[in-house]
Amino acid sequence: PPVRRVLRTLLGALTLAAGASLAQAQTTIQVAGDLIVNLQSVDLVTTTNVWTNRTASPVAVANFRTTTTANNLNVAAVAYGSGTINALNVNATSGEGLRSISGINTPAEINADNPCSMEAWINANDLNQTSAVLAYGNTSSRQYRDFNYDSGGHGIASFYGPDQGWPSGVQSAGVWHYIASTFNPPNLITYQDGVSVKTNNLGTLATPASRVGVGQDAVSSGSGDAFHGYIAAARLESGVLTPSQIANNYAAGPLAGLPPVVANTPSITPGTNLYYGDTFTLTESVQANETVTYQWMCDNGTAGVTFSQIPGQ
Repeated sequence: PPVRRVLRTLLGALTLAAGASLAQAQTTIQVAGDLIVNLQSVDLVTTTNVWTNRTASPVAVANFRTTTTANNLNVAAVAYGSGTINALNVNATSGEGLRSISGINTPAEINADNPCSMEAWINANDLNQTSAVLAYGNTSSRQYRDFNYDSGGHGIASFYGPDQGWPSGVQSAGVWHYIASTFNPPNLITYQDGVSVKTNNLGTLATPASRVGVGQDAVSSGSGDAFHGYIAAARLESGVLTPSQIANNYAAGPLAGLPPVVANTPSITPGTNLYYGDTFTLTESVQANETVTYQWMCDNGTAGVTFSQIPGQ
């Protein structure tokens, strides 16, 4: 018998399967370029020393691990709104900061003098000490990108040359803040809680490939410039977030997820005029920021009542 009706219901099966998997996903975060680091509060657990880097980008760095690898993550349930959220508790403690696992360094698209965006949800408890939120590069002139939250002269970012500090009166301790910096050469724009607070001309940078540090620097043998407080989420992207995207991501909050999975219309080769015993190829294109698995299903002539996996996959 012809397979045409089966293939039509196949499209419905794919749509239903995708809808079912997306029902639990939050879809409000907007991303610019490749998502190289994506650390989420939901992945913070005390039984492991790894914070999963939740991105399917082919240029992403590896998962993040405690500097003292024998230690599990120091996770705290911190008040947020009417409840609590899990956060990495660094609190300037040696070994509590994280670095991406060695072997996969930052991609060329965010090195040298190329653009990037950094975002994080942080709750600082000391503004007077150097506190690295996210960092990569090398501690030489114009080779470092060390994004901070403290009141020092390099409290926004240290580039070992054009360091930048936060404006007076902007920062506050003991509360949750969403901070973001976008580098669109030569300008660095810094935001707090969705609002731009400072723009700087950095000139030309020469950042080399490296691992990435979260809650500490990226290069020292120990836990240099350890953050003072809690980090609930962190992202590093290759594109330049727009002001509207920054405002959106602040409004989304620290628990928001990634954009939805987009499944394009499947293609059937050599076409839909197929009969029992014919060989055909089904092709699908899926766009997502996380790893996605899916199956081809058909209704075996039941007009969409029941579905089973098509053999030969």
